[in-house]
Amino acid sequence: MSNYKIYTVRFATDRFFKARTSDGKAALGTPYMSFARQMTYLTATEVAQSLHELGYQDAVVCDREGQPVSLESIQNPPNSEDISEFADVWETELPKESYEH
Repeated sequence: MSNYKIYTVRFATDRFFKARTSDGKAALGTPYMSFARQMTYLTATEVAQSLHELGYQDAVVCDREGQPVSLESIQNPPNSEDISEFADVWETELPKESYEH
């Protein structure tokens, strides 16, 4: 199981989990995966289950491509080389000054 924070939770067709409201009774979402909270698989599973309890029956853990996590991807999580390569692309292809204000 991956301990990398590369998972998100989608709770509606066009909404990724960002946070809970201050009273904890609803989810705040974003249509943009890059704005969504990034979590480990175990944390994302807990969030999805808690959203089910709030009535968000479509809540599902998604991978870094926004697809629901399959049993195969859990059994074969990305390794550190995959994550490093992903991070290297981020650092080399998008200079920090292009996304920081």
